Order: sequence, then structure tokens, then C-alpha cells
Amino acid sequence: MPSPLLFSIYTDTIRSSVANVKILKYADDTVLLGNISVHDDFENYCDEISRICAECTDHELLLNASKTKEIVFNNSRETLDVPLISILLAILLCS
Repeated sequence: MPSPLLFSIYTDTIRSSVANVKILKYADDTVLLGNISVHDDFENYCDEISRICAECTDHELLLNASKTKEIVFNNSRETLDVPLISILLAILLCS
């Protein structure tokens, strides 16, 4: 990508369509924040990731799955069993 401005123009239409997922963009980086408290939230989160991947493909943007990480934060005392997320046939490692 030649410049952060061009990246911003190409990704301007990539926005979250669900309430529990926020998208933050800076220069050529994008962050998805998913607030997952029930199973339906996780389904929405996965659907949102798939939709964003498809939109990147439509805009001929390369999503580098090898640089993509998932970090799970949990403030409850219970251990969460979070399934691995797959992006473009690559399994993301949870940190």
C-alpha cells in the first residue's frame, strides 16, 4: 500500500455491522474488538470477521493472516473455552 491515506480511502467502507464488534483503523493496521458475553455474540463476531475478509477481497486488499493475532481478555473468574478463529484458511493463535 503506497500510503496510509490510500489505505484509509480503500478501507473507509469497512465498518462494523453489529453492536458488539468495533473496528479501529490506524495507518495500515486494523483492529477488531469483540465484546463477547453470550454464544450469540461469538457467532456475530465470527460472521463479522468473515464479512470483513470478503470486503477486503472485494477491494483487492491483502489480509495477511500470518500477522493476524487474536487476544482474549477475560475479567471473570471462570475459564473461557474460546474456539480458534480461522481467517483465509489460517487458524489464528490465541494469546
